[in-house]
Formats: sequence, structure tokens, C-alpha cells
Amino acid sequence: MVDAAREGGPASWRAALYMVVASALFSTMNALAKYLLVAGDGADVGALQITFARYAFGTLFLLPALYAARVLPRTAHPLKYAFRASAGVAGVALMFFAIAVIPLANATAIGFSSPIFAMIFAVLLLGEKANRFRWLAAAVGFAGVVVIAGPDLNAFGTGSLLAVAAAVCMGGEIAAI
Repeated sequence: MVDAAREGGPASWRAALYMVVASALFSTMNALAKYLLVAGDGADVGALQITFARYAFGTLFLLPALYAARVLPRTAHPLKYAFRASAGVAGVALMFFAIAVIPLANATAIGFSSPIFAMIFAVLLLGEKANRFRWLAAAVGFAGVVVIAGPDLNAFGTGSLLAVAAAVCMGGEIAAI
């Protein structure tokens, strides 16, 4: 099976399909959150309520799968798991706060900087090595995020800073994983 995946076999196609579906679902989640946050129909739904609903529905979806697989979630490192989980929840909540006040495209573009922060956390906390070319690539990537997210010179407004904070939290979660 590993050889088939290396040669672009069925496992590679299935993995690619999962990535496309996951991207579509994350895009849909953010678009629905944006709609609920700015719908203006009188219903006051906050970013924390949407964050709670995201995790509640995720849990409801996963419980039957865990039960069917007879898997009991557990960890040997509860503090590390708590950090990862907290960073993930904070990242999602901050992103929902951000998309309430800035365009969804800008928040998404800023969110693309999370791998840059994951690299920084990996260097600082995990002892990973990054040469000058990786640092240069990270700087160019972040400059690109700023250019894409801030063509209206609002790259450093409250909403954009919330999105950057979300990206930092998501980078921490990635490094913890």
C-alpha cells in the first residue's frame, strides 16, 4: 500500500480527495459563521456561540465513529494535550471574531500565515532547525499575506490583528500536533 501511495496509486487519490473535501467543509464553516455573525436579522449570535456549536457538532459527529471503532480517547501527556486543545479553540474563536469585522477573504488570507507561526514555534519549542532560506521564505510569505489582506491599508486594524492572533494560535496547535 505504501508503494501504491508513492506511485500515485489509490491511497494518494483518496488522500487528495479527503483534502479537497476538508477544504470545502472548512470554507463552508467559515462562510456560515460569517453569515450568522453579520446576518442582521435580529438574532444576536456571537463568535463564542458559533465556536461552541462548531465543537459540539464535531463531537456529535465523531462519537458514533469512535464508538464503532471501539476507541477511547486518552493521552499520556494531558498538559500538552490541554495546550493543543486550548490553542485550537482560541484559534477558531479568534478567527470567528475576525470574520465578524473584516471580509472573509482577508481573514482567510491572514489565516494562511499559520504555517509560518508553526515553523517559529517548532524552532522555539521543539528544537527544529531553520536555515536562513526558511526564515526568508517565512518573511516573504508573511509579507504576501499582509499585501493580500491589506490592499486597503487596513492590514493592521482590529479585525486583522484578531486574524493574526488566530493564525498564531493555529500555528501553536500545528506545532503541538
